[in-house]
Amino acid sequence: MKTKLLLIICLTTFFFQNGFGQGTSLPWQRANTLGKGMNLSLWLESTYPFYHDSTNFPNPRFTQQDIAFLNSICVNTVRVPILFEAYAQLNAPYRFQMNLQEVVNGLNYIDSVIAWAAPFNMNVIIDNHMPDDTPDNNQQANYQVTDANYQQRAQRISSIWAQIATRYQSTDANHIFFEIRNEPNVVSDANLRTVYQQAIDSIRSIDNAHTLIVGCTGYYDGNALANLTPYSDNNIIYTFHTYEPFNFTTQGIGGVPNPGAYVETPFPAASSDTTYLRNMFQSIKNWSVTNDLPVWVGEFGCTTAPDAFNDHTSRCNYVTFLGGLMDEFQFPWCWWDYNDYQADYADGQGVHYFFSIFDSPTASQTDSSHLNVCFKNALHFGSACIATGIKETANESSFRFYPNPSDGKVFIVAAQEEKNVKLSVLDLSGRTVYSNIVTLNVNSPLQLNCSFDPGVYILALQNNNGVKVFKKMTIGD
Repeated sequence: MKTKLLLIICLTTFFFQNGFGQGTSLPWQRANTLGKGMNLSLWLESTYPFYHDSTNFPNPRFTQQDIAFLNSICVNTVRVPILFEAYAQLNAPYRFQMNLQEVVNGLNYIDSVIAWAAPFNMNVIIDNHMPDDTPDNNQQANYQVTDANYQQRAQRISSIWAQIATRYQSTDANHIFFEIRNEPNVVSDANLRTVYQQAIDSIRSIDNAHTLIVGCTGYYDGNALANLTPYSDNNIIYTFHTYEPFNFTTQGIGGVPNPGAYVETPFPAASSDTTYLRNMFQSIKNWSVTNDLPVWVGEFGCTTAPDAFNDHTSRCNYVTFLGGLMDEFQFPWCWWDYNDYQADYADGQGVHYFFSIFDSPTASQTDSSHLNVCFKNALHFGSACIATGIKETANESSFRFYPNPSDGKVFIVAAQEEKNVKLSVLDLSGRTVYSNIVTLNVNSPLQLNCSFDPGVYILALQNNNGVKVFKKMTIGD
């Protein structure tokens, strides 16, 4: 029995969700593992450190079980936003305030996330997440990077990153990433470049192994990235965030565009909504191809706050459209946010966005049965895929295939005759690219004449008894 399998994959573009990018450099290789991501947000970047009012911070919000669940629905990467700059002294030498229990607890929690993710081979983005919005308290003003103070802030941020790099330099550089500073907003790109370069130099004086992540000013503006002159460091992934159109995605939540202006705005409200997004993605893709540099979408999403947003048709339209853009332009991505169900921060100051992936985001309902169906389908979440961390099946006695690597001809032999076997080939994000019901024999190998581009795929078989076997299959030149 012969099965013709055609995979049309353009090797000059970034292969979506753990595929193969344009280049073969180290940042391309690592970017190709980022795949689907989730922000563990609205917690370690909260206002606790501004007030030092909780020696128990952080009270567990995300646990080892959350990491395991995210892996089970095919999340490859977790981004951990952390208010590092509030952990450190305001004045030189800008050391972490290790005499404060909440600082110690916060750093120890980051260590825990890394440890929890490791068995699943999940990536962890260590994100220095300091909001540069208009300050809502006097403390926040101490951390803004502006055109007036960028030189002093560059010294402080580079000192902080020296401490971060020292703490995490021995972690697995293939799975731990350093994001220098989230969404600078009130500084020019020229002056931001000075800040970033000093931080890069500070990290590289300690650690050359870990891949860095940088974006542009204007809340990581995508159009600014499309015009950026790349940094000279050869181990950087570039990023942008997108919440356009703001009137839809935020519905007035969180001060963008107007706090409390809960006026439901549909998506798309006009053809310009989708045209703008597509043009921006195309410009960034062009930049990526021209410079042979990988790009990662570090944040996107829309609010589901019950008092601000009930138009779930529009939400589905948005998630489907953005998911389609990620597929089309082959960018790995990270949704904001996992399960924002807390009533408020302990100090009563927090604003909650409700960008949850769940229909009922409560502590007891963060499971696959409460995943929003449209979200699941549009972003390829759920039990139908194979998460990055799922290991190859150890037991090879049920079947074998050869040769591996292959130039296109793959032969599969079963230990005994197996009828009605579901044979699938999946990309490394878990998307099924081929499926068929076959019969496997002991002495008559099943031959797949595959027209593959070079790459790694998952060969999956499931028999009538529900036994599943997964094996990586490499197709060479």
